Amino acid sequence: MYRLEISSRDIFQPDKWPAFADEFAQAAALGPGKSYILDNLDSLYAGVLAVRGLANDAAVSQIRKRRNQLATLRGTPAAER
Repeated sequence: MYRLEISSRDIFQPDKWPAFADEFAQAAALGPGKSYILDNLDSLYAGVLAVRGLANDAAVSQIRKRRNQLATLRGTPAAER
C-alpha cells in the first residue's frame, strides 16, 4: 500500500511532500521490519532535496538528519546528504 510512485510530480510540491513524508513515517512505525517503507521514505527525501527551492533551509537540515536516522534503522552507512 505504501509503494508510492515517487516520481509523480504531484508529491514534489512545497505544500504536499511533508504530508507524504509523514504518511511514510507512520507506515514505518506500524510496519517495523518492512525496509521498503524506509527505502521509499528515503527516496522521497532524496527527491525533495534534488528539487531546488522545494524545501527551505530548516527543512533541508531536518531532512538530512532524518535520512541519517533512516540509514541507521536500515543498518546502512549514512551517505553524505
